[in-house]
Amino acid sequence: MILYEVSIKVDMDVLEPYMDWLEDHVQQILKIDGFSKAEVWCDKDKNNEIICHYHLETEKHLEDYINNHAPSLRSDGMKKFEGKFVINRRTARLISRWSR
Repeated sequence: MILYEVSIKVDMDVLEPYMDWLEDHVQQILKIDGFSKAEVWCDKDKNNEIICHYHLETEKHLEDYINNHAPSLRSDGMKKFEGKFVINRRTARLISRWSR
């Protein structure tokens, strides 16, 4: 399993419309082969810092997303909110899992 994390710091003046846009954006991503789950988190101390966790089946699915889907999906948000957010992305691979 692969975790694809997108951290977004959004200007407060566009936070509400950005969150509306993000909901649709996440739904579009979940339709892409290999994505099994998504979670959107808000930093508990900073309401304008959003963390999206996308769970993918394999690294190959992530590569397909980045090469074939991400450019067009990202451009929509760039056009609507240009200069109003900063994004950092990272990926991780599952090593262990514990449950209670």
